[in-house]
Amino acid sequence: MPLIEIPPQGKDVSMTVHLPEETANDVKLYARFLKATHQSAPSAIIIECIRRTLKQDSEFQTWKSDPANTKTNRGGVRPRKAVPPASPQSNKSETGAKDK
Repeated sequence: MPLIEIPPQGKDVSMTVHLPEETANDVKLYARFLKATHQSAPSAIIIECIRRTLKQDSEFQTWKSDPANTKTNRGGVRPRKAVPPASPQSNKSETGAKDK
């Protein structure tokens, strides 16, 4: 049973995506595997792969559920993992030593 089923079309928004040649070839082969001969089959396969991936990303789904992140097309800021502070470095320079 194929993992991807081509869903009915809704409203489309144009977006340009560049794929590595191997990936593009695999998408075309997958369309043949599905016996999807219509011209938009590769786009439908890519759409379904992206939709499923984003749906399964629980961190993204949590982030997306915050209305502050979806008010504009830019979205909000993704929370960063805590990074230990860098150790202070000496700011002595050669010119500083001459000023004494």
